[in-house]
Amino acid sequence: MQKYNKTNLAYDLSRFETKEKTQVVKQPEIVALPEAKSKTGSIIKCLLCAAVAFGLLFAMISNKVQISALNDNINKSNTAILEATKDNARLQAMLDSQVTLKTIEQKASEELGLRKASQEQTEYIKTDTVKKIEVSGEVGESNFSTKIKNWFDNILEYLGF
Repeated sequence: MQKYNKTNLAYDLSRFETKEKTQVVKQPEIVALPEAKSKTGSIIKCLLCAAVAFGLLFAMISNKVQISALNDNINKSNTAILEATKDNARLQAMLDSQVTLKTIEQKASEELGLRKASQEQTEYIKTDTVKKIEVSGEVGESNFSTKIKNWFDNILEYLGF
């Protein structure tokens, strides 16, 4: 066997030794604080901010309440319109059923005592076959105001009034 060198020359053990550390203790510096301001200003600001926040919250809640009330009114109006539309349709159907030709004939015969015309009730009359035209007033006689009136009448007739 070989003889081993059992010394510690290969290692520098001085690195692992603890050295005494010198500690310097610093003394805290004493700093003079400025005089404390009164906190009443900041308290007032906080109270004002809180009052504004509560005011905004109250305004938002009251707006929501008003919107809710208006929505309820709208819904009630819509249901009333829907019911009125249904009633109108029902009444229109009832009216249509009452105003038929058969019901009109029945009422005329029962209530008014009317009946259909027969051949016996028909009378024929004869008239002259000569065609006659009667003009009221004289043709040649017209003044300025009647000419204007006739002119306007002709324009209105032409326009379809």
